[in-house]
Amino acid sequence: MIIGPGAVIEDSPEYTAQVRTHEMTHVAHFRRGIELWDAWLAAGHPATFVAWLERQHDRHRVNEADLRTSRELATGQLLTTELLAPLEAFLGHYHALPVGAGHEESLHQLTLVARGFGARDDPVSIDVSRRIIDYAATLDAPHRAALDQLVQARAAVPLELESPAFWWGLRDALAHRTGASHQPEAVSH
Repeated sequence: MIIGPGAVIEDSPEYTAQVRTHEMTHVAHFRRGIELWDAWLAAGHPATFVAWLERQHDRHRVNEADLRTSRELATGQLLTTELLAPLEAFLGHYHALPVGAGHEESLHQLTLVARGFGARDDPVSIDVSRRIIDYAATLDAPHRAALDQLVQARAAVPLELESPAFWWGLRDALAHRTGASHQPEAVSH
């Protein structure tokens, strides 16, 4: 976990809390990985840690997110925690951040989710999408409008390193939930 000077914005305690949640989610993943590592060592299992983790998952003793974050920690890849940490920060704080000038910063965590998003049929990605869609249904009108505007813009032109599939799927699901259409209106000449 690294917190730099940009993580604390004195005139925006809500933004600072969002960054803190992001980083503390990484800490939780690392702690869980260490707990599982200790359990593997205590079991004296002859298999590798990753093989043991997969067996625990197959026996429903470890969920998909714990399997992936712990396996990635063991192999030096941090893809799942880099997907889930900004998700938790977004879901935990977006509704409390002010809408208006500078609102882009409050949506920054969601753009980080788009960078870490995997295939649309991936179990963790499916859960991420479901959680965002459920959360969007709870937002007040200004926050929902700002979210919809970002999703529409990024679905049209994703930024570099962002998953277009994330934005397209979110756009379609949010439109379906509200009965709206994402199809552009016909232009008459």
